[in-house]
Amino acid sequence: MNNEELILQMLTELKNGVTELKNDVTELKSDVTELKSDVTELKSDVTELKSDMSDVKKTINDIDERTTRIELHLENVTDKNVLLLMEQHGLITDNVKEGQEKINTLIFDVDNLKRVAISHSKDINKLMGVK
Repeated sequence: MNNEELILQMLTELKNGVTELKNDVTELKSDVTELKSDVTELKSDVTELKSDMSDVKKTINDIDERTTRIELHLENVTDKNVLLLMEQHGLITDNVKEGQEKINTLIFDVDNLKRVAISHSKDINKLMGVK
């Protein structure tokens, strides 16, 4: 093999290598384009997640505010009203006890009046029968 043939063979191999490199570069460019597309999609997803997280944080803050208002209402209004009801219940219970004692006394007095009336009626009937 002479020098020209050797050079031609080397040039052919070099040309094949360059073609192979071009194919590899084209494939790499395609991969890079696909990666860029994926990164763009990821950025969009991250932006959407940030927006969603912002909404979640706002919702949590709203819930915290509502919870605080409910706690304050319970402490300042409901608890006081429960105490007032308990106090009134105690007063009503005392009044019922007093009323029950008075009723018992009245029942006793009425029973005594009935006995006296019966006794007097008998005495009057005896006196009437004597005439």
